[in-house]
Amino acid sequence: METNILRSLSIRFAPILLLASTAGCSMLATGAWVINPKDVDAEYDGLEGKRVAVGPPGGNNFVMTWTILKAYGFTEKDIKPVYQTYVESVGAMKDGAIDAVFVLAGYPTSAILDLSTTRDIRMIPMESNMIKKVTDEFKFYSDGAVPPGVYRGVTQTIPGLAVQNVWIAYKDLPETLVYKIVKAIFDQKDYLVTVHKKAAEMNLQDAVKVPCPMHPGAIKYFKEKGALK
Repeated sequence: METNILRSLSIRFAPILLLASTAGCSMLATGAWVINPKDVDAEYDGLEGKRVAVGPPGGNNFVMTWTILKAYGFTEKDIKPVYQTYVESVGAMKDGAIDAVFVLAGYPTSAILDLSTTRDIRMIPMESNMIKKVTDEFKFYSDGAVPPGVYRGVTQTIPGLAVQNVWIAYKDLPETLVYKIVKAIFDQKDYLVTVHKKAAEMNLQDAVKVPCPMHPGAIKYFKEKGALK
């Protein structure tokens, strides 16, 4: 029953995810990483003058990319920005049309897995002082890391920025419905891990850290689990 609820969420509740005013829960963190060919300088300073895929204008990838680049002192004049999705950018990197791509996604990401099997790549680590600089200014960002071995050629932990994915619900949705959805998500975590390994990071402690008021149905579930008092 709960597994069936999970499978139907993307279809039945798509409008709820877009048009809402209360939080169901915080799901898991998605990180932003810079990937470039192995023979290109693997430092942020090395991006100057390079063709860098920054994401489509206005998208989450675009916003987080420029948050990072501006923290390092970059402007649009300092790089040759390419406005396309990271999936499109993987193809462009294979063809040698770009030098680096910012990727905002959970790991492992199929597009990057594909790229790393056909090309030698680097992931540029973000220094701890720069992570702190950004997270101090923008509280909705946090530190994150890609562990070694996720992608071919990545042999060390790659620190960077992360942002929580939050499930949003209409404030007037029935309490029992939201309760059942949140319960299905967290009680069936093992099933979600079979869909994507990143779901293994979901936990009750981070789930209650949301940027807006929490729906009563979600509050009920997290109180039952002891995550809220």
